[in-house]
Amino acid sequence: MKEGDFVTFGGFPGELRQAMSFDELSFGSFSIGASRVTSVNEDYLVCQFEREFWVKHGHEPEPDCIGGMSGGPVFAIRHGNEIDIVTYEFIGHIYEFSKNFELLYVRLARAWVT
Repeated sequence: MKEGDFVTFGGFPGELRQAMSFDELSFGSFSIGASRVTSVNEDYLVCQFEREFWVKHGHEPEPDCIGGMSGGPVFAIRHGNEIDIVTYEFIGHIYEFSKNFELLYVRLARAWVT
């Protein structure tokens, strides 16, 4: 991954969770088509949200804060060179969201060989 690449992710923000009744919960989902990677480190990357470019769609309201999505999967958006096939590669999971600066932190997946 490098700065300027795009990722996609999804999860269940705390703001969209609702107690429908005593024994029923609704976990409103949230996903995003693409977010630009703004910083890459050895173990994690950061995406700065740019709400002015969001395309709204679906039935769920857009949450003010997407906190609570920790653990949600993150995929790199890859474009094939020869026939321009778009693929999605799992690269890690969400581990933090900074509400003040709208920064999404992604812990990169690693494979260990023993």
